[in-house]
Amino acid sequence: MKLLVFSAGKRQTGEKLAAVVLKKIATEEVEVIDEIGRFAQRLIDHKSDADFAVIILTSTGQDLETCFAVQELLYDVRLIIALHACDDESIARAHLFRPRFLTSNDANDFSDIQAVLVKMQNTMTVSAFH
Repeated sequence: MKLLVFSAGKRQTGEKLAAVVLKKIATEEVEVIDEIGRFAQRLIDHKSDADFAVIILTSTGQDLETCFAVQELLYDVRLIIALHACDDESIARAHLFRPRFLTSNDANDFSDIQAVLVKMQNTMTVSAFH
């Protein structure tokens, strides 16, 4: 699995998530990005990859709004979003991206994201053999 983590302005948080994820799943590549232009380019680069997943970590409401600039690049991508706040408006806006999983990043241990990625990886492995 190739994993792209977008953590706007909070690269350290994205790197912490990557470290947690690497403990449980086999990845070919994990890349942490904190700039929207580079994020867009990497989405384009990986568009045809069948074993590709994206995690968006937000630390402010503006982080999610910034991602709307690349929303069309996120269609049909295995997407996880961890919101800074789980108020009704943020949740509704996040659902416009059609994520596979939506969570809060309040816990900061990322165990829920890790579990979802393990399941995604297992599903991709089974699908590759059929």
